[in-house]
Amino acid sequence: MKPISHLLSSVALITLVAGCGEDNGESIPTHIVYGRLTSTTVNPSGKEGLIKLVGPSEGIWDDAVYSVSCGFSGPSCEYRLHWVPEASYTAFAFIDMNANAVYENPVPDGGDLISLGRALILWDTTEVNFDDDVWHAMP
Repeated sequence: MKPISHLLSSVALITLVAGCGEDNGESIPTHIVYGRLTSTTVNPSGKEGLIKLVGPSEGIWDDAVYSVSCGFSGPSCEYRLHWVPEASYTAFAFIDMNANAVYENPVPDGGDLISLGRALILWDTTEVNFDDDVWHAMP
């Protein structure tokens, strides 16, 4: 009987140790999204570039899940979004050519340069650049 009770005690101890520190809430890893906006065909110097992440099937006019701005001091500006949870997003960027964007939920308007959306499945630190060939003028 001693070996069975010893075995049961060992199983109970292992179960107790394995259960310690267990968190019932899921912890989703976060990462950095970074990159550069570049425009050489239209001079963006002194303008603000805005980057926004929306849901995977949403558009540039939908509410931003995460957003950040960067200031152009020539043909490009660099941005970083910190603490972005692993998930699927669509990334958009635009250059605020008339300096009237609302930065809490950036939305382009007439005269701004916008990019098409880029699907982004985030599971690590990720670089997303918006180069000169992606910009289209808003009518």
